[in-house]
Amino acid sequence: MRNNSESETIELTIEQAKNLIKRGESLKKLYNNKDFKNVILEDYFKDNAIRLVHLRSDPNCQTDEIQGNILREMDGVGSLKKYFNVILALASRAEQDLAAAEEAREEIAAEEL
Repeated sequence: MRNNSESETIELTIEQAKNLIKRGESLKKLYNNKDFKNVILEDYFKDNAIRLVHLRSDPNCQTDEIQGNILREMDGVGSLKKYFNVILALASRAEQDLAAAEEAREEIAAEEL
């Protein structure tokens, strides 16, 4: 028979998994929002990234200060994209964890009968 601590751990896992899944679903909703698509996916991730790449080679932007600012902006674009990818990856993993935790909870309930 399993102990109460294991049941609590499973319940916590289920709660955390549901929160991660919800965050992933929220991000997917944003991805489908036309304003988000326009401002973030098209303008920031594409157009702005292209602009920054062009600025890197612009003869008027070759000072250390300007190049540093451009690189920081490029890092910002990459960081936000990475953050979104992490949310989606965690949500995907949480779906698997949720299924396993719910199965374990059912096993515990069956053992208690």
